Amino acid sequence: YFYYQNRAVLQGISGALEKVVSTEERPFLGYFHLWSPHEPYIPQDEFRSLFQGNVKTPVKPRHPLADSPIREQELRQFGRLYDQYVADVDSEFGTFIGKLERSGLLDNTHVVLLSDHGQLFERGIHGHASRLLYDQGIHTPLIISSPGQTQRLDVYGPTGNIDLLPTLATIMNVQPPAYL
Repeated sequence: YFYYQNRAVLQGISGALEKVVSTEERPFLGYFHLWSPHEPYIPQDEFRSLFQGNVKTPVKPRHPLADSPIREQELRQFGRLYDQYVADVDSEFGTFIGKLERSGLLDNTHVVLLSDHGQLFERGIHGHASRLLYDQGIHTPLIISSPGQTQRLDVYGPTGNIDLLPTLATIMNVQPPAYL
């Protein structure tokens, strides 16, 4: 495992974007992959008190094909740390987006937020590498914010990562290649 501070990474990305915007006049694409919220789940101190106490989640029976000896109590502890870390990452990302908005960068920028996989903390499974497919592992977010967008549009159809490139091409008013 390795650990880094999301705040430092997002500040670095923000600085890099400011440099590109001040020196480039043509459109550009920036792709930034954050490791969080992968393990180790290390939320900053101000998030460690979240989700404590009377948070009730249903206990689901251990799946017979679960290949881990992990106990329910440990799963709940990992799940709580994960939720705290997600709240931490969400806060840092919100700070990052706020900075882009104040700088005017969002006036002509599309922001795409997605995830590579979900995480499981139930049925005797911890993580995402499992023989079992549950919603928490396969349903992941795809959020696209466009310049001038004034209302949200929710799409509930099944999609996959294969749909991402043609979707982005369409948003940018570029005809996607036929092979896509």
